[in-house]
Amino acid sequence: MKWSRLQNIVILVLVVVNVFLLTLVTTREVRSARLEREARTAAAAVLEQNGIAVDEDALPDNMTLQPCRVERDRTAEHALAEALLGEVTEEARGGGVFRYAGAGGKGSVQFHSGGNLSAAFSEEAYPLGGQSLEEHAAALMASLQLEGTVCAVEGMGGTGSVTVRQSWQGVPVYTCTMLLKYEDGALRSITEGQWLLGASVPEPVGAALDVPTALIRFLNGCNELGDVCSSVERMEAGYVMTANLSGQARLTPVWQFEAETGAYQMDAVTGVFTRADVLPGI
Repeated sequence: MKWSRLQNIVILVLVVVNVFLLTLVTTREVRSARLEREARTAAAAVLEQNGIAVDEDALPDNMTLQPCRVERDRTAEHALAEALLGEVTEEARGGGVFRYAGAGGKGSVQFHSGGNLSAAFSEEAYPLGGQSLEEHAAALMASLQLEGTVCAVEGMGGTGSVTVRQSWQGVPVYTCTMLLKYEDGALRSITEGQWLLGASVPEPVGAALDVPTALIRFLNGCNELGDVCSSVERMEAGYVMTANLSGQARLTPVWQFEAETGAYQMDAVTGVFTRADVLPGI
């Protein structure tokens, strides 16, 4: 047999095998997608039978987040202090607390090992300059290259407060927020701040709860808490942050539900369900 003919036969066999494998994979993906849709529909139906309306089309994709840890980054803290205040002097206050004072008199900022921060600014440091409180806060975040979302605004004119919630690689961190306070047309302080700076290291612990399972656990969780709600207004994936005194923080993936009775969070790995004192997005 000529080599060219044998070569054509081998190529034909390979093509046939590839087509078979592609068909097999496509069939499995189609079947998996169909089963997923059926599971979502069934879960939504169970909730509706129990008086809880769910917009099936608005449900998110399944969870892809994994738990991860974040080590304290002193270099990033120093860089943020300089971005806020210009040239700074550093003071170690013990217990993992570092205070930076602006050499130009713009104010000071203080960082703690658990991710907490606070700042005070002079009246001339950050004037509104004709912007609204929300616009000024969003512009400041962008200039500092801090990823976050304005989620609450209180006050009017040049006096009030703006709450900004951190995002981590595009995902909301519900427990990391900063409260920016304005007085007489200028940003004067940051209080109640908790913000992660550093790089994350994934710590895989297993598959997260899928959407149908999370919906059923939401129903069971509400029943256990004695809460009666009539609809799931929003469901999304995010993180909650916990930190220790050594400066290491842990990000835990959660499902967050928003209903007319309040916000709830479910650990996406363990399924633990709790009420959540978090700020909704605007």
